[in-house]
Amino acid sequence: MPVTCEIIPTEHLQSEQYRQLAEALAGWCQAESGRRRDVLVEIEGRALADLRGGQLPRPLAERMAEASRVELDPVRQHLGDRADTRGIEVRVHCDQPEEVATSLKGAIPTEFIEEFLLDGKRWESN
Repeated sequence: MPVTCEIIPTEHLQSEQYRQLAEALAGWCQAESGRRRDVLVEIEGRALADLRGGQLPRPLAERMAEASRVELDPVRQHLGDRADTRGIEVRVHCDQPEEVATSLKGAIPTEFIEEFLLDGKRWESN
């Protein structure tokens, strides 16, 4: 069953901290995919590229408009309240989504995260 984890980074981190967050996410994706054959992981590339560049990801509407090569305003209208989110979406396809989400959340330095969402809801692992 696919789930979407959204990591909302803390704003105003240092450039190096955004890079560390990017490497933690990319490293987790690679490790989790190698560790479990029943897991397919997708991470939003433009948000990851922003982090690797030492920056907070651009708003979702900007990233989607760029990816689709369309004007920004229709994308903003379509996304509504989500247009300005700067979160990084990680889509996980597996049979045990909470286990995988717990693994992902544990791989990221907590001081770099403002919020962790699982299918759009704030999620606290046990």
